[in-house]
Amino acid sequence: MKKKQLTAILAIMFIGMFFLAFTKRSEDNLGMVAKNQPPGDKGIGPIKELKLGPVNQKMANDGKAIFTAKCMVCHTLDQKIIGPPLRIITKTRSPEFIMNMILNPVNMEKDDPIAKDLHKKYIATPMIDQKFTQDQARALLEYLRTVTK
Repeated sequence: MKKKQLTAILAIMFIGMFFLAFTKRSEDNLGMVAKNQPPGDKGIGPIKELKLGPVNQKMANDGKAIFTAKCMVCHTLDQKIIGPPLRIITKTRSPEFIMNMILNPVNMEKDDPIAKDLHKKYIATPMIDQKFTQDQARALLEYLRTVTK
């Protein structure tokens, strides 16, 4: 691909992301609240059961650093960019579902009905499998628990 074509494509993507980031939308309009997850839905992946206690602040701090470095390209807490806003995710999805989506996005978007539906609403490209460890996914979950309103 020629340099001018690549520059034009990147410029269009940036303008689109800028527009989406600054267009005010509610979670209801984004479909985050309308389809609450059935309580038993844990998604598809290695996490079958997860009991949560009080928030582990050190783990949450680690999760915030991971979120800032790896997730903010596609997600913010309150606005849709490429993927959905994540501030209320711990209210609408089970901890197992959240971790399985982080750890196993390809199979979740392919085989889990809720993840497939979210994929259709938000993006035309799949969520990137960043090869997070279970500890990193757990830290991200802890961080998301601290920002939930």
